Amino acid sequence: MTVRATDELTLGASYAYTYTEVPPTPNPFLGNVLYPVFVVYTPLHAASAFLDYDRPLGGTGMRILFHLDAAYGSPTYSFQNEAVKTQQSFIVNGRIALADIPLGSVQSMTLSLWARNLLDETHIFRRSNANNNVLGAYANFNAPRTFGLEAQVVF
Repeated sequence: MTVRATDELTLGASYAYTYTEVPPTPNPFLGNVLYPVFVVYTPLHAASAFLDYDRPLGGTGMRILFHLDAAYGSPTYSFQNEAVKTQQSFIVNGRIALADIPLGSVQSMTLSLWARNLLDETHIFRRSNANNNVLGAYANFNAPRTFGLEAQVVF
């Protein structure tokens, strides 16, 4: 759902419920014995929301832009042959920009400050116990908070 609440404010939200079940499947490389199959990287529950604010800045033609978004995902399987799930995730991103800065008669620039994983949330997005008896289980974590500056010039 997306709602334009005012001329300057746009809000949005989404939700997905994905239920899947694959029946046990024969593995031709292991004598056609039936094995369970897990659907990978498909959360049972996923949700997201965003806020965009776009406001003119005086009579200059410039605009100030704010963007904030968040996404949630419930635990998922990483491998189709392992009943091992990842952790749930909740990531928030943000961006502030000064847009349409005049640089001449036909040029303009946008300056932005952005952040990904604004709350510095940590979760396991890939996990396996396949080598548990020899080397141990392993997991991969999401990227930490990152931020940056961006300049965009339009000719």
